[in-house]
Amino acid sequence: MKRFDYDFLTSKLKDSVLVYTEIPHEEVTRLGEKAASEYISPEHSAAWFWRMQSGFGSRIYGKDGWFWLRDYLQGQETVLFFSPLSAQPGFRFADGSKLIQFLKGIRYFREFYLTNSRGEFLIFNFHEEITYGTGLAETWIDEEHHKF
Repeated sequence: MKRFDYDFLTSKLKDSVLVYTEIPHEEVTRLGEKAASEYISPEHSAAWFWRMQSGFGSRIYGKDGWFWLRDYLQGQETVLFFSPLSAQPGFRFADGSKLIQFLKGIRYFREFYLTNSRGEFLIFNFHEEITYGTGLAETWIDEEHHKF
């Protein structure tokens, strides 16, 4: 993931009313690895995206399918971060639904990951066309898939 993602989001966040905390890359890596180790088979490649694509988790297809995540993330502390290979900091938000609203508003359709501090789910969005969910997010997607 390019530096653009971090720089772009940081500039937009500073202009927003969202309350967030920047998280150092080391902590983001720990959170991502915690979720990945729980929900993704270790024999897959080192890039979480490729591991999630290979038949793992549930998916939301469609141009704006990822926007449904606002319902799942309503009132949930949510951590947004980029590719584990990017060495970029992440961001913690008190309410993930507000983060999703914000991303849609700035038309941010790049690759990003979402989890929480407990690693109860791992969500990956791939250029707005497909969103993968594991853990509790996978259960929610499966139960709510008729909406998508």
